[in-house]
This record gives sequence, structure tokens and C-alpha cells, in this order.
Amino acid sequence: MSPDRLDGEELVELISNPPSVVVVGASGDANATAGRPLRYLAEYGYRGRVTAVNPRYTAIKGVPCLPSVSELEPGAADVAMVNLPAGQVPKAIAELDERKVRAAIVIGSGFESADSAPRLELLSVLAGATLRVIGPNCVGVMTPATAAHLNFSSILLDRAPRAGRVAMVTQSGALGNSVLLSLLARGAGIANWFSTGDELSVGALELIAGLLPRADVGGLGVFLEGLTDLDWLPAVRSAIAKYRKPVFVLKAASTDLGRLAASGHTGRVVGSSDVSRAILEEAGMIEVPDLACLADVLVALDVLRTPLGARVAVVSVSGASAVISADRIRRSSNLSLADLGGAAGAELVGRLDARIHLRNPLDVPFLDETPVFAEAIIACAQSRLCDAVIAVESGLAHDRRLLAELLIAARPAAALVLSHLSEDEPIEADIVEVLARAGIAVMPTPERAVDALDRLLGGATVGREFSALSSATHRGSTLGLEALSEIAPGLPIASWRVVGSLDEARAVAREYGYPVVIKAAGRVLSHRSERGAVVTGVDADRLPDAFAKVAEVCHDFGDAVIVQKQIAPGFELLVAALLDPETGPVALVRAGGVLAELLNEQVVLWSGWDAETRRRRMAESRLGRILDGYRGGPRYDLRALNDLVDKGLAAIEAGRLSFIEFNPVILWPEGAIAVDVLAAAKEE
Repeated sequence: MSPDRLDGEELVELISNPPSVVVVGASGDANATAGRPLRYLAEYGYRGRVTAVNPRYTAIKGVPCLPSVSELEPGAADVAMVNLPAGQVPKAIAELDERKVRAAIVIGSGFESADSAPRLELLSVLAGATLRVIGPNCVGVMTPATAAHLNFSSILLDRAPRAGRVAMVTQSGALGNSVLLSLLARGAGIANWFSTGDELSVGALELIAGLLPRADVGGLGVFLEGLTDLDWLPAVRSAIAKYRKPVFVLKAASTDLGRLAASGHTGRVVGSSDVSRAILEEAGMIEVPDLACLADVLVALDVLRTPLGARVAVVSVSGASAVISADRIRRSSNLSLADLGGAAGAELVGRLDARIHLRNPLDVPFLDETPVFAEAIIACAQSRLCDAVIAVESGLAHDRRLLAELLIAARPAAALVLSHLSEDEPIEADIVEVLARAGIAVMPTPERAVDALDRLLGGATVGREFSALSSATHRGSTLGLEALSEIAPGLPIASWRVVGSLDEARAVAREYGYPVVIKAAGRVLSHRSERGAVVTGVDADRLPDAFAKVAEVCHDFGDAVIVQKQIAPGFELLVAALLDPETGPVALVRAGGVLAELLNEQVVLWSGWDAETRRRRMAESRLGRILDGYRGGPRYDLRALNDLVDKGLAAIEAGRLSFIEFNPVILWPEGAIAVDVLAAAKEE
């Protein structure tokens, strides 16, 4: 790697504040996609040197224009914006690299297919280049503070966002535009926005690590469709821990663990986003459930100037809305309803209209009495009894301009969030902007206001549920006990042996000791119980009937009969390891047997973590706490369980399997063993 190659924080700094820019493929039509970058740089006050490249012009609105990149003087530009057809991009990037351009934003599409000629050629160029690329197939980059608007976003046709405290990294340009519109509509600003597109050179995680140290960035909003640069995860985790700035992430469920695990039980219980969720959580990011919540937390983070705390007061024009808000606060693990009693509460009573009964939530149901409503909000916010006030107003009851004037003039000490009684009756845009500049945030509903504050304090109001995946047919071949004993020898599985006759079954049963299990070997039958191909607790008297029953089913399906040693009862688990196409090998642990539905939790243990991290996450999970003597219960052998997880991951990492499931695994206070195993061969 060249020492001149920029990455992380240095790369972000260069693109955010480039001394010079060249726009390749610039258009003289200021409204066209290719013409917007030059327009935005000029219109919003970029102060660096600008050059254009297009053989049809010698200058575009005063900007000198070269016929080709090859005419650019070495060192004449630091950052390039490239808007060319896909087939022309690799040559342009190679020439820009030769001319010491250090970063480029490639906005064109045509690189999506993994085996497309432009993509393969561009990857080949990038492999030997010093230059770094944002994109291709992206909207570009936006930094309002320096007017470095290296993008074609149509939002800037009307106005540029103000410089704010939050940054965004979105793999989708359209979705990033959507969030940006929400920020603008509610008076919030933005420090940086990186639209990353196909991420052939620079990934989202690298940019997150590069943005967090910046003094002008107070937190980040991130949208991810996939994880392309997992090697940057340690840097992200380190930066989050060091700078203590929140990173809110909305992750699309783009992996297909259901397909990988469909031949086992795992495909019916593993959510497609569970793996990436665990990885991002371990790095310190805060998950948000949808686009609206992502916009809400970024608005609150940018607009609110007061340090947040847990105590919240609710002041509402509607008693019903007040109760709904209070209930949502009670369900939060991070917020609490402020206690408005005591001596400070007595002072508060003196400031309230005599018709108002002091309680939290505070019901102020008076029409056309805006000063009374405003004073109730201000009194709570200045009382030192709460850290934040959520106020629910209505245009049917209040003069909104007067309300804004009174709240702004009071400069309340607590964080103040104003919400509409009806989402379809929003506050006028100019009022919202004035409120935002005064540090008062506006949220569409009180419920969303509660959720935004909750996540700003690091939590999630609604508990997580694990999504079930479809059990689509697995493309690989299913492997049972026999095949796995050859591919991955040494797996901790209860002793078993294929038998071809009742006499052989009796001999093996005597060797193992009664009772035993008679079942199909799994050459064809993956789910034996559904076909009646498994009988447990078989003693000497029941052996003939059990053997005959299973042998008949096996004959019909072309399978074989095995006798297996019956294992003593213990805590039943399901352990699976899979080759996830996005993140690589990952293991999943769930409660099995009768507790499978009750304990709706699975522990995700990623191979990219070291063994100590996997063991810590297992121990800290709810399942791990139950297994480790919860409330005086039995303490099971977590070390043996972790060893089995490691063996499962090792079987995947060996390269011949895409999926392996131990089900059930019996865990004891000392030791663990799998009763059965199922796997799928890796597709070639």
C-alpha cells in the first residue's frame, strides 16, 4: 500500500475540505445531473480551485475546461468528481491517479453486476492506485461548512442545508436524500453526508471511523444495505468508545440465512438481520427500526443543545395524548417520568394556572389560551425537576407563532421537544426553522418524540423480536452423520452406528447400554420425527418393534438405520454455524426443546470476533445468564458449549460446508454433546 494513499480520518478531511476539485464529464447545463456539481460549488461559495473536463467546452461559466483528464497538470486537483459512462470510468480513474488526484467521487451506474466488464476493469485499476474512490453509483458527498458539494442531489437546486452537528453515511443515495429532506423540513443541519453506492474502494465503516473524530460532528446516522469493509470494525468500535458520539444505524436485511439454513431447523428461527445486528451492536452502534426514527434522532441530536437526562415531563393539550406519551416513557429502559412533587413542585404550582392540577403528565386542555400552555411548558422546563419536556400542541387550540415566541424568549433549561397532536397538522415550516435555531426540536408525534429521546440515551423503546426466515430449498446437498464424520471428524456427537439387521441393532445396543435411540441415518431424511423415523428410550423388549418401524420408513426413502447411545437429560440447545455471504462464518445459539419458544433469543457469535469476545457475548446474553446459575439455578458448562461453537465455526472455515447444525445439544454442569447434526456442502 502506498504511503500516499489516504484512508479514514485523513480521507474524510480531504473530501470535506478539498483545496482543489476537478469535475470530469461536466455539463454546461446547470440543471442537468452532470452540470449540478459546478453550479453548486459556485452558488454556495466553495473557495478552492475548480477545473472541468469536457472536450466540448473550453470554459463553463468561467471555470476552465480541459478536453481530457490527460491534459490535467499533475497536482492540479486534489479531489475529482467523475460523471462518465461506465465504460469510460476505469481509464479516467487511472489517469486521475497518474496526475496525483487523491480521491474521486464516481456517480455513474453500470457497475452493479459482479462480473460486468466496467466493474472488473475498475477494480483492477483501483488495486494498484493511490487514489481512493467514493462510489460508483452514488449521489456524492456534501459538506455545507466548506461548500464542498460534490454531488448532484436535487435538494440543492432550491437551497443548501445549513452546517449542522450530525453526519450521515448512506449506501443508498435516494434514501439519504429522503433523510436529508426530513432534516431540512425540521430546521436541522448537517455536517457531512457521504453517499457510498457500490463501495468498490471506500466502505461505510471506514467513513464512520473517519467522521467520528471530527470536532464538527456530534453523531452519525447510517443506512447500510450490506457490510463491505468489515476490517474497519475495530477502528469504528475504538472511535465510538473514545469519542462517545452516538452512531445510529438502520440496517436493511440483505443476507439470506434462510436459504443457507433451510435444510435444518435454523432457517425457521434465525432472522436475516440478526448477524449484522449483533456485529454492529458489538461495535457500539445503536440500531433504529425505520427511516422515520433515523430522521428523528438526527433532528434531536442536531437541534437540542441541552445535555440529555432521563427525567421527562409531558405537557399536553390532550389528556389522552398525555397518557399515551407517559405509557411509552414507562416502557423505556432509559427514560422515566419526572417527579414534579416536593418543595420544587410547590414552587411549580405557583407558576401554573389555577385550573391545572399538578401531575406528570400535565394536562392543559384549554382552547385559545396559548400563554397558559406556554407558561406550563416553561415552568416545567425551568423547575430543575426534569431533564426534558415533551409538549404536545395543536393548531386548533394554540396560536403557534405566539407559542414559538414565548418558548424561545424563555430559553428553558431543560431540553424541549414540541410535538403535534395530529401528524397531519404540522407546524408551519418557517416556525419550525425558528424553533430549531433556538434549540427546540419538533417531532411529528409524541410517541416519536419519546423514542428519539430514548435512543439518544442509548436504548430502544420496543423490545427486539427475532424475525423468522422462509425455508426455501437449499441449493447445496444435505449431509448427515455419516458424511460429516468423514468431512469434519472429531465433532462432539453422541456415539452411533449404522446397522443392517435386528441382530446388529441388538449387538450395538448391548455395547452402548440400554436404553438407546433407533433412527434414520439422515442420508435422505433430514427431519426424522416428521416421518416417524426416530424412536427414543428403546429398551431390549421394544427394540424389535422400534427397529422394524424405522427400517420400514428408511426402506421407503432409501435411508439407513442407526443405533445411537441415549444421552442423559440436560439443558437442550440448538447450535448452528453458517457461512453468511455478507459477514463470513457465524455461529448461532438458541434454547432448544420446550424452551425454544419461551426464550425467544439467539446469541450471535461471529468468527470475526476473537474467542474472548465470543465467550463474553455468550456469557452476557440472557441465555448465558440462565445457564450460569441464574437465581440459584444449576450452572452449566459454558466452556464446553463455547468449545462446541468453535468446532462448528472451524468446520465452516475449513471451506467444505456452508452450514452445520447441532440439534439438539445437551449441556450438563460438566460437558456438552450433540445428539444429531445436519449440514450442507458448500456450493462450488
